[in-house]
Amino acid sequence: MSTHPTLPRIFITHSWFDIDFARRLFNDLKARGFDLWFDDKTMQAGHRMAEEINRGLEWCDVYIPVISQKALASQWCWEEINAAIALSNQPGRNNRPRIIPVITEECEIPALLASRLYINFAKRYDVAFGELLQKGFGALSPRLTPSPGAATLPRPPSPAPPRRDLQLQAIGIAIGVVIACLCVLVGLYLLPSIPNLPPTFFALRSSDTPEPRATQTVPTSNPLPGTLTIPMDRLAHSVPWLPLDMASSPGVYYYGFNVNKPPFHNRVVRQAFAAATDRQAISDLAHRLGARNARPATTFVPPETLGRDLYGQVGIPFNSGKARTLLANAGYPNGQGFPPVVLVTNKTGGLTSSSNVEIATAITAMWQNNLNVKIDVQVVDAGMVDYTGQLSSGQPSLYRFGWMADFNDPDNFLREVFHTDSKTYKGNFSNTQLDRLIEQAATASDPTMRQSLYIQAERILCEDQAAIIPLYHATYSAQ
Repeated sequence: MSTHPTLPRIFITHSWFDIDFARRLFNDLKARGFDLWFDDKTMQAGHRMAEEINRGLEWCDVYIPVISQKALASQWCWEEINAAIALSNQPGRNNRPRIIPVITEECEIPALLASRLYINFAKRYDVAFGELLQKGFGALSPRLTPSPGAATLPRPPSPAPPRRDLQLQAIGIAIGVVIACLCVLVGLYLLPSIPNLPPTFFALRSSDTPEPRATQTVPTSNPLPGTLTIPMDRLAHSVPWLPLDMASSPGVYYYGFNVNKPPFHNRVVRQAFAAATDRQAISDLAHRLGARNARPATTFVPPETLGRDLYGQVGIPFNSGKARTLLANAGYPNGQGFPPVVLVTNKTGGLTSSSNVEIATAITAMWQNNLNVKIDVQVVDAGMVDYTGQLSSGQPSLYRFGWMADFNDPDNFLREVFHTDSKTYKGNFSNTQLDRLIEQAATASDPTMRQSLYIQAERILCEDQAAIIPLYHATYSAQ
């Protein structure tokens, strides 16, 4: 809790790529007695990201989005900023939370934020931090309480406007009310078709703070991430949206976590292991072992099926420094106290009789080097059917798996493996938001909308929840 009860409560959000800056800002503000929202310390296994983010927005007095080029390219960044602005504009909230963007690098400030006070931290952290304290909210500014449990920041008094200005303002307000009513009616008509989705941003909050009720976030339209691999006019308006060449069936090779079993019940631990895995090195190894068209992956659905290559844009990229930081935040600094863990892989079903074991050996060596944790490997000498049965009965903490297209559509990957109703072994992972996205995408006729929904599903699966570590995509012969 804050050591100065009169200080404003602060909610910081950041993209995955800005985690180091956000953590520094969090630590500096906390050292001065501020109470902050920090997901690494507050969010536990089983918490739903969107609900926790919305509670944080309700709770805070000041909302600080960390703005960078990567953040501005994120659809979820805009969803959360829009949600904060909408909440701030609600009647009776007195512009709470106050929105103060902080800029980490030279980039074009969006018009939506340019009119607000923002603090430029690019190459001037210490000076900018002082400006944030003084201009943003003041190091010892008392809260103004408009209603029980709510707090706002003091604002300087404004001079009384001339009478003609008041008349113009009244006309402007009347026009604004009419426009707002029309927007509400349109929103009520469209809202049932819009999914409730979790932001890619990670929330920052310190512990021991009550959590108010959640609000709804609404997505906005932004360019899709990744590289286009298949022209949109080649995608059909139904499932499947692409033909399948049985001689070159797209597939994915991945490791999965048992999300109910410690230590991987903690999603921050799962994120640390994903960040500690060099997918380029693993795909190079797979290529040497005979994998056809092997490419590193940070998402589940192959580019030949999704129509976009999301590598490095969605999911968790390799970054050993961030991996160590995440593991330390999860309670295992430099791997200290990490419990014994076994990775289970099958011997057969790989590229060669030993390829699965060679890949497992390489990855566990990476984890030893990057996280200072030792993972043992258990090799099951069984066919795929028996191996899957042993996974279901044995419930290992870590397991190897793969999937190859039966028909060339993302639905064949995401629904068949990770929908809650799927019988495929998935390490006890279940997510209602992911289910909803999969179901909506299957019935959408617009390929652009379908692709967007599947990308949002990938963010949940491979980034926010990190239920799996995609290793590489390849093509296989299904004949």
